[in-house]
Amino acid sequence: MTKSIRLAFALFAAFTSVVATAQLTFFGNSNTFMGGINFPRNGAYLNPGQSITVTAETFPIAPGQSVSALVSTNDFQTVTEVPFNFDGNIANNTRWYGIIGPYPQGTTVRFYLRARGNSAPDLFDNNGGSNFTYTWRYAPAQKRGPILQWFATDYKTIMARLPEVVQAGYSAIYLPPPSKSGGGGFSAGYNPFDRFDLGDRLGLGTVRTRFGTTEELIDLIATAKRFGIQVYCDLITNHNDNRANNAINRYPDLLPEDFHIRSSTDTGNNEIDFNQGPFSFTVLNHDLVGLADIAHENGNQTQSGAFNLPSFASMNMWGKPAFTRHPLTPQYYPGGNIVSEDVRDYLRRWGWYLTSVIGFDGYRVDAAKHTNPNFFMKTQGQAGFDANNTDFFPYLNSLKPGLNIFGEVLSGSNYELREYAKTGMHVLDFPLVFRMRDVFNSNGFGNIGALGNGYGIDASTGLGFQQGGLEPGVSISFVNSHDDGPPTSNNLATAFTMTRQGQTVVYYDGNNLDPNNYNQFPKPGRYDSMGNGGNTTTALADAKNRFGRGTFFNRHQATNLYIYERHVNGKSVMLVGLNNRGDLTPLTQTVDTAFAPGTVLEDLTGQQPNVTVGANTQVTITVPSNSTSTNSNNARGYVVYV
Repeated sequence: MTKSIRLAFALFAAFTSVVATAQLTFFGNSNTFMGGINFPRNGAYLNPGQSITVTAETFPIAPGQSVSALVSTNDFQTVTEVPFNFDGNIANNTRWYGIIGPYPQGTTVRFYLRARGNSAPDLFDNNGGSNFTYTWRYAPAQKRGPILQWFATDYKTIMARLPEVVQAGYSAIYLPPPSKSGGGGFSAGYNPFDRFDLGDRLGLGTVRTRFGTTEELIDLIATAKRFGIQVYCDLITNHNDNRANNAINRYPDLLPEDFHIRSSTDTGNNEIDFNQGPFSFTVLNHDLVGLADIAHENGNQTQSGAFNLPSFASMNMWGKPAFTRHPLTPQYYPGGNIVSEDVRDYLRRWGWYLTSVIGFDGYRVDAAKHTNPNFFMKTQGQAGFDANNTDFFPYLNSLKPGLNIFGEVLSGSNYELREYAKTGMHVLDFPLVFRMRDVFNSNGFGNIGALGNGYGIDASTGLGFQQGGLEPGVSISFVNSHDDGPPTSNNLATAFTMTRQGQTVVYYDGNNLDPNNYNQFPKPGRYDSMGNGGNTTTALADAKNRFGRGTFFNRHQATNLYIYERHVNGKSVMLVGLNNRGDLTPLTQTVDTAFAPGTVLEDLTGQQPNVTVGANTQVTITVPSNSTSTNSNNARGYVVYV
């Protein structure tokens, strides 16, 4: 054996001796990433098809190590091992990475990390004892065209005008709550009395609801589908009628003990304290403006006295009153099988009836933040998690996958919004509404360019943000509604929501309400939503339906001028300019564009002449003033070039 060979052999023996005795002394610095952005270690949601990258580090640097994630989708009843890959050496540590997901919609995944060396013991990272937890949320189906919220109009009139809906470019209509409500034929529907009476029997002095009969509603939905229009309605799962209108013991299919009452003799109101934070006791368990609050949790959080059930009802194993609620109407039950239910099963069956029998394609969940999110879908680590509660949304999605469900979560709390988004609902974009009120009520002094900021993920919750509001994969935008009037520059705000990413709602009252009376309920909507009095809204709806696709790209951001593009595969399909200046001054700007040189661009609003993209892929556009001599800061200060 030569000297060089003997030396190499000795070095190899020494090295293997070190390896044989080396063991891990450190495992940690674990982080999670989504799309290269730091992601929360616990409790976040992911959209379908998304995955997370997990990194971790070990010490010392030595061969023979391995790192894995021990992953479970059933709270560790069973576990799957996901091996990690070597990522490189960082200072004195070895870095590892692994990919978790994607998983099917509705899956809650929990995992911890394990590192192994050449000798025991293994080292673990379980996120401080809480494990790493993520939920792959259900994704409501969204069409590109805007949603027309159509209130204060009967079903037969809406059905007759469906061709106008198609012509304007809307993809769906959203109707008021359809159930017989307190006030009978005069109620807007937000105070339910008999959920299964949609206008087919005498109740509260009327057969018809304010909007028509059950048969007319079914005909409307069937006809809309022939036109390719989806139909949604407001879904009231949080409460019943105001106790001052109908006593809590008067509802035909509910008991007082189904509500948040202190005892079976309680008739008083227990009002919400709106100063309380997210998931506070009063927000979840007290009455909303006197509307009797349904108890969705196991037992009854507000009970302080004895509950005396009638002979036909009994408490089930979850501490909820259970009985046969519609003994004479098997058509109200799937398969005609009449069963005993608690109030959560009853609400779930109502969802089946509206989806499978009546035919709705989606729902806006009214007052969603006043119901614990685990009623809609329970996930591990959820606020107020209750393992025995009823999953409402997974059941509805099993009936009609891709239902477009969006919730009224009136909040600016990222944590609160995230917890409801995890259940599978989109959330109405109140963060965007708050930002738009600042800008579009400013009479030209707000910073409209700032609406293009805020792209990214909130590192503490995983909630995504984009272009002034929530990321479009989890939200639906709007400018005004039946609850709230529009900002001063509502034309400009409408142009913004119609051209940014994500689906949006346009509120219309059918021209049946006083357009100047914002003290009434419901509030008046946009008068021109269907072309009455001008094409301001319908031109924007058409633009969104035909060209509102792809990602967005900021081209110019200034205090009074915001210009952005919509891109598909790196090519522009729409160039938008918004002018928020408070006087009569149009603004001109040259910007880069992803349109090809020589492309002739047309302004779909009809306000500006065609422009041509230069050889340097730049184009100069002039955005009109947002005021006229007779209209202060609510003209049409925007262009939409395609």
